[in-house]
Amino acid sequence: MALLEHQFPFGNNSFYFTNPGHIKSYELHEARESYLISFTEKFLTEMVLQEVFGEFPFLLAEIVPPQELSENDMREFDALYQQMFGEFKSESKYKNKILGNLFLIILLKIKEKFWCGYDPLEEGNNSSQIVKAFKQLLENAFKDIMIRETSGTRVQAQDLAEQLNIHPNYLNSVIKSKTGKTVNDWISSRTLSTAKTMLTGTNLSAKEISYKLGFSEPTHFNRFFKNQIGLSPGAFRKSNQHNS
Repeated sequence: MALLEHQFPFGNNSFYFTNPGHIKSYELHEARESYLISFTEKFLTEMVLQEVFGEFPFLLAEIVPPQELSENDMREFDALYQQMFGEFKSESKYKNKILGNLFLIILLKIKEKFWCGYDPLEEGNNSSQIVKAFKQLLENAFKDIMIRETSGTRVQAQDLAEQLNIHPNYLNSVIKSKTGKTVNDWISSRTLSTAKTMLTGTNLSAKEISYKLGFSEPTHFNRFFKNQIGLSPGAFRKSNQHNS
């Protein structure tokens, strides 16, 4: 599933960041000097901050135009980069920890100067293409379950991420940051609502519903349902029929 593409011009003293969920290309007509810092997600969570995306949600922002730095700001970031580069070439046994702390300073400076007012939930509600695409895929998956006449497979975060062409960890970070709920929270909620619809709107047995929803055993479905609302599927159906 293709997400929207954006093009941004950039010039002298431009500052730009990207993340593992996005593919970027650059066209440089002339460049006298540039710096590139690249870390794995594992390094960020182990050496910088475990909850790095929670503290710095702008790392998950989808539309990120380059920021133009003043000469003073550029000198400040340049000094930090030179420290990191020097440390990177060292043989210190504390190298990774020092690099992580230096990069933490850079992230704090970025947040202070450019992203202090960023609200990921606002982006999730209004302009996040990943959130919109994820919700549409989720809706389509459960519509398919409703009309399917045979047993199905459970809706999995891995499958949704593959359809979006992004890593499952990145998808979960984006969804959690921009909706307040994890991917599995969304799947569980949609599984429950679909189960309720089939219990009250069809004559399918709880066992048949469990297999349509992809549960390997009816007992697993019963446990899931009861953990969600405190009633077994049978008790929920009986209560609903009584109320109606």
